Amino acid sequence: MVPRFPTIEVEVYSSDPLSRLGLMASLGDLDEFDVIDAAAPLDDDAITPNSPPPSRPRGRLRVRLYDGDPPAGLDGSEPVVALVDGPEMALRASRLGAAGIVMRDGSPPRMVAALRAAAMGLEVRDRAFRAPDPEPELELRTDLSPREREVLNLLAQGFSNRRIARRLGISEHTAKFHVNHVMEKLDARSRTDAAVRGLRAGLVAF
Repeated sequence: MVPRFPTIEVEVYSSDPLSRLGLMASLGDLDEFDVIDAAAPLDDDAITPNSPPPSRPRGRLRVRLYDGDPPAGLDGSEPVVALVDGPEMALRASRLGAAGIVMRDGSPPRMVAALRAAAMGLEVRDRAFRAPDPEPELELRTDLSPREREVLNLLAQGFSNRRIARRLGISEHTAKFHVNHVMEKLDARSRTDAAVRGLRAGLVAF
């Protein structure tokens, strides 16, 4: 007999009230979740630092869901799942101790799976942010020119070729050439993969 999955209390945080309400609505339809409206850190009426944590019914788990960057002061008392836009935000969330990191535009079932895993003490990462395979990592070239490093940093911020061209004052064709060269040097399968590899190699500065 398969044991019943325990009820999970999900505290939903977002600086955007509409986003917070949307996430709460999508999770509230599932019986396994008990959704808690946790206002964003910037909301004055939402946080009472000296108040004791509410008691938790026996047999329940708790996880925090952040739409964006988790706060720097995480105490590790509850696992955190962060919804992120790209590799730069994913790296920040990882450094802050997030147990789950999922792309914001991913499907709801993936977010649900990440919440379940984090609540059970596991760590989960979106495939877009998984570590490169060991063999390609050993062959990773980091001899990027100063211009290629500029392009890589803009690429990691989600810039398109057109925006890279405008920022650097070059043609879109030249920007595309640099992007392709960067991806070739990093042995990247995609722009996101190039950004992740650049982050891991210390080539991208915040």
